Amino acid sequence: MVECSKKYRLRPVVAAAVICAVFLYSGIIPAKKTYFYAGIIPKENVTVLKGKVVSNPVKNASTGSYTCDFRTEYAESKTKGINAECRGTVRLVLPPAFVEAFFPGKLYSQSAAGSPSGSGAVLCDTGAVLEVTGAFFRNGDEETFLAKNVRQLPWNTTLFGKISRFRALFRLKFRRIMFYWNEAGGLFLALISGIREYTDQSAADSFRRAGLSHILALSGMHLSLFSGITAKISHKTGKKAEFIFQFAAIVLFVWFAGLSPSLFRALLCSTITLFCSMLRIKSLKPLDILSASFLIHCVIFPADAFKTSFLLSYGALLGILLFSEFFTRILIRNVPPSCASAIGASTGAQSFTAPISIKCFGTFAPIGIIATAVISPLIMFFILTGLFSLIISFLFPFFAPAAAFFMNLVYTVIIKSVRFFACAPAFSF
Repeated sequence: MVECSKKYRLRPVVAAAVICAVFLYSGIIPAKKTYFYAGIIPKENVTVLKGKVVSNPVKNASTGSYTCDFRTEYAESKTKGINAECRGTVRLVLPPAFVEAFFPGKLYSQSAAGSPSGSGAVLCDTGAVLEVTGAFFRNGDEETFLAKNVRQLPWNTTLFGKISRFRALFRLKFRRIMFYWNEAGGLFLALISGIREYTDQSAADSFRRAGLSHILALSGMHLSLFSGITAKISHKTGKKAEFIFQFAAIVLFVWFAGLSPSLFRALLCSTITLFCSMLRIKSLKPLDILSASFLIHCVIFPADAFKTSFLLSYGALLGILLFSEFFTRILIRNVPPSCASAIGASTGAQSFTAPISIKCFGTFAPIGIIATAVISPLIMFFILTGLFSLIISFLFPFFAPAAAFFMNLVYTVIIKSVRFFACAPAFSF
């Protein structure tokens, strides 16, 4: 009895996370606004904004335009000669003609002269400094600026500015390499970097209908894969060196892919786990680590707490930690242990994410419980073979066509499996 009470006793860090969540989501603690504009020029009079892109541009599938977070520094009024400093982060909507100027195979690719200084072309990524001409419009609670014209300004010459420009060029180069892998390259690009412009839309819809949208989102699965690969490579270097290599690997992956709420959650959990392992702290349980991550995340990025990706990411992991063992014990009576474990974890995740999906999207696909257990290992294999193919192609360029063929073969197996699950009925609310 004492053992049981100790096992289910509410631990301090878990209790703190529960209290924080209650205060946050009940409205007792007011939510911090993600987007706002503050300046002496009223926003209805602003026609030009200068500032820095602070998130990866994401393409809207229905409109074709790109949206990103834009930290404002300077504003100009429609009244000639009036300009002033300003502050705040706004949601920036960009025309594809400017953003896609350097992208391979896109409609506007030919408008660039082949370098980031080409006329009409914008190297738009995190850290880019832009001057945008347009106007504000109300989009729910968001401060959104619709750009009609965009001009690239010089990147910051600071160390961080140089690193940001290098990252933007590196991601552009990666796009160009993946373009030659066709559909497989589009999926690999989405899984590794969060870039979805080259993901086939019908394939993306099939993932959604099969309850597998979370697989395309950068999350802990991708981060743990890179951490695991690094651990395997560096396991003979000693514990401290292995920790350094693993930590460097996950930080580099997050730096390259971008700091989405789900990926930041995975980074926090992985970092806490690595530090505990290095310091040989065994008292912290997975639920403690998730709770500590939640608290740290809410302090650093409080606005993230109300984003759908944040809720789904924390909800899925919380469901796995609380209920996967329970469901596995039920399933193991009639299902092989390995399958029971995978389906149990998937069911546990769905127990928390299903209500969030219904609230945010109005749909729920129960088949996602089975589909996740089947498709996740295939995706892991796809990523591993993709990384191996990339390395081999760089070392031996003549291998590139064979690598592209093999990757598209694996891609075909994945997509046919996803479309099979997508045929199952879903509930709409």
